[in-house]
Amino acid sequence: MHIAQQPDYYAVLQVSPEATEDEIRRAYARRRRELQQQQDEAALALLLQAKTVLTDAQARRHYDSVRDYGEAAQQWYAQATKAMEDENFNAAIEMLRRILAVIPTAYSVWHDLSIAYLRSGQVVEAMKTADKLVEMAPDVALYWRTAGLIYTEAISLCGVPSGTSQLVRKCPRCDESCSVSRNKPQHDVRCSNCGYRFTIVARSRDAVCQKARQYIGKAIELDSTCAAAYTLMARTYVALGDVAGAVAWAERAIHADGTEDLQDTDDLLNLCVLYALADNEEKVRATVDRLMRLSDEDSYRRYLAARFASMTIDFARNANLQLAAVFAQCALRVFPSDENLRQGADWFLHLAKVDRERILMQADPLMPQYFKMRIHLVLLQCLPDDAISQDELKQFSLMTLARGKNSSVQQLLNGVNRAKQMYPSYYELDKEHLESIRKAVSQAQPSSAGCSVVAIAVVVLLIVLLCCL
Repeated sequence: MHIAQQPDYYAVLQVSPEATEDEIRRAYARRRRELQQQQDEAALALLLQAKTVLTDAQARRHYDSVRDYGEAAQQWYAQATKAMEDENFNAAIEMLRRILAVIPTAYSVWHDLSIAYLRSGQVVEAMKTADKLVEMAPDVALYWRTAGLIYTEAISLCGVPSGTSQLVRKCPRCDESCSVSRNKPQHDVRCSNCGYRFTIVARSRDAVCQKARQYIGKAIELDSTCAAAYTLMARTYVALGDVAGAVAWAERAIHADGTEDLQDTDDLLNLCVLYALADNEEKVRATVDRLMRLSDEDSYRRYLAARFASMTIDFARNANLQLAAVFAQCALRVFPSDENLRQGADWFLHLAKVDRERILMQADPLMPQYFKMRIHLVLLQCLPDDAISQDELKQFSLMTLARGKNSSVQQLLNGVNRAKQMYPSYYELDKEHLESIRKAVSQAQPSSAGCSVVAIAVVVLLIVLLCCL
């Protein structure tokens, strides 16, 4: 926010700040006659501006606020900007609200406040703030686009109605259904299955999506050349699973300015994501080729490879190992001579296979529950360090251990054998642990040495315990 130095309109009209509208109009007429005699056109223009502002009640309130608090507001805004950079969003919100208390028509501050609410996780407050902003400043495309962004972010957070008083949303990490009541606009919940914390917004998903598209459509109406608005519209289609609709809008983003060039790099990368979501690897490769045709310079190819590698990590961080594998392959396709990219592609391909086996294992009635949780735990341990907190990982480990305690020695041994036979990628990834169970059982079989079944169970349980903590 920049608050420009304003002329002292009261001094221009030679009235006090407490002057009534009638006094201002009389002062304007008097000063206008004087300046006309002096033929001072610049002063006459300033006089008219002063009268126009001070005789409009809303404009005068804004002018008085800036006049009285402008310098302080600049300092508060600098503090808010620093807090945003430090991701201290609550402090930023406090500073921005302080500005709006004295300059309620500072629209750029309303805009930043809506973003701060969104980043702090206060999604419903962000939506309310965005609604108010576009109502106050309906001619600014940026504000409509930001409002569309906030509503788009909210789509995936909305719960699905269940009965008359409950909302249900699946845990983003383990797909467990979590229910909340409708008595609050927003719920921060913790998954009972894996301990992951996430938000449920108590609004209709379809209604929120419709509002997002309405806002983005208005932004496009005001500025039809802004590719970001088309890309944002595509995201609303992704949120409801309509990938074909998303692709159509993504292509419009690429051609918003009538050409396909280096400026379209981000939009083409986004198109790659959409085709990957549609499980169309042929289209992904074709889009990568479109990117490569934009420039054959080594620096650009390295940049593309780095972007695809970053996307790989982002998807892995969100536990989407299938897409992580796709983009690891894209990075290698762009820069095939890089050995690190080759190793990364192989690693994520293997994790993607394990993840597919995890899904199959959940429906396998012959697989003990311990292994169904163990495969999930192993994959969580393979994610980037910031994908899951150590506390969450420890809690899931303890839950996995509890399943192991409730399994018999024979069940654990059967699970190892079935993993090797039916889930080879998982077996290779967790081979040391699985074989340690088999080894413990084989070395401690009841025999003439007098080893009991209870002793075997203790040994196997210790192995499970050491691998889960």
